[in-house]
Amino acid sequence: GVQTCALPISVWRAEAAYRHISLTSTDLCLPASNNNVYNKLAPKLRTITLDEGAAAVVKIQANNGRVPFSNCDLKLQSAQGYGLMIKVETGLLRESNGGLGKCTDYLQFGVDDSTPFITWNKSDKLCGDFTGFHFKDDAGELLLWLRLGESDNLDTKESVHLSLVVTQYKTKQSSSQYRGCHTRQQWIRPEYFCDGRVSCAAD
Repeated sequence: GVQTCALPISVWRAEAAYRHISLTSTDLCLPASNNNVYNKLAPKLRTITLDEGAAAVVKIQANNGRVPFSNCDLKLQSAQGYGLMIKVETGLLRESNGGLGKCTDYLQFGVDDSTPFITWNKSDKLCGDFTGFHFKDDAGELLLWLRLGESDNLDTKESVHLSLVVTQYKTKQSSSQYRGCHTRQQWIRPEYFCDGRVSCAAD
């Protein structure tokens, strides 16, 4: 990320590579029509598992057009032994005219705590401009719920625009292959520093 860039000379620098995940992919998110056969046959929750130490960018953008779904439920899972943190580098979803805090669209994060039908640890429903928001789970199992209302009326430029940086971390330094974030509570691969993105979500 764009954290302090000075690195010890002994730390080997590799070029950061992110897995790019588009939420407009029909194999990830449910089609907008509730009557579609795909809705009835496909499981509602998709799981995306990251390779060891890897990071990802999850994106959706709708400029003067539609998106192919209204609901998107995803589980983001780390490799064994890692936590997961998310930094919203761009978060622009439509607010409702119904009053303060009301959303036409919203994004919500949660922790998969294995409690049936209930997620105890979750964020508020996010809409408007929530760029900079962050969320994490030391166990590496995060849930993402995206809801888009009035899908036929996405006619305002960048009315729906999300870009999420997803980074795996260690909770302590296990080798020189990891560098501590400013808080010293997460340790990530050094190639994810100084690459134009904020990978240390809480910094």
